[in-house]
Amino acid sequence: MQPRKPAAGIRLPTPEMLLHTAECLFAEHGIATVSNRRVAEVAGAANNSAVLYHYRNKTGLLLAIVRKHNTELEEIRGRMLAEAEGKAAGKAESGAGAGSDDPRDYIACLVLPLTEYLRRLGPPTWYARFSLQAMTDPSFAGELTRELAASPSHQRIWARLTALVDSADHEVLRHRSRLVMLVIVHACANFERELADGKDRTTGGGWDDVGHFLLDAVAGLLLAPVTRPPGS
Repeated sequence: MQPRKPAAGIRLPTPEMLLHTAECLFAEHGIATVSNRRVAEVAGAANNSAVLYHYRNKTGLLLAIVRKHNTELEEIRGRMLAEAEGKAAGKAESGAGAGSDDPRDYIACLVLPLTEYLRRLGPPTWYARFSLQAMTDPSFAGELTRELAASPSHQRIWARLTALVDSADHEVLRHRSRLVMLVIVHACANFERELADGKDRTTGGGWDDVGHFLLDAVAGLLLAPVTRPPGS
């Protein structure tokens, strides 16, 4: 599938056209199989070295795509987190301070910003599928993890969740957090693909339904009791 071109008569600046084209190609074909030269050709750049000129290398291109979307995602997460923190719950003995003492409020801040953002973008979108490719690409997954870890809202969300679970479960929560991000992105990528194919089998609804379906699933995963092998 070729990337959808901007509306007739609109020519994006070369750096933006490279980002748009790369996101679509990476989403459809994977990161390793799409060369910088291919991105430049499909974007209609005059020079096949345009990616190197504007973004230095493929990692720079990938990070630019992530950061382009993260600006609005961070705003949505920050708003939802402020609402959760603003709930009057008094001081928790764990030291969480004033704010919600319901972990689901903070889990919602992990899940719902992405589905709200994808709904805002409107079809067709490629970002969920791009994110899945990025998270599972051996050469870029570490860069993406570091980028997410640097997000102020992500740091605050996990700090709140950590304060609301038993201290003995913090290591389990850390490991589950990695699984959670894969679950969220996999589900969104699957739904995005169904929309692109003219189907909707995930929930029978739209992005808001996907978000709340995921909220229940992720809450169950993060808050499930911890069991140990016999004798451990």
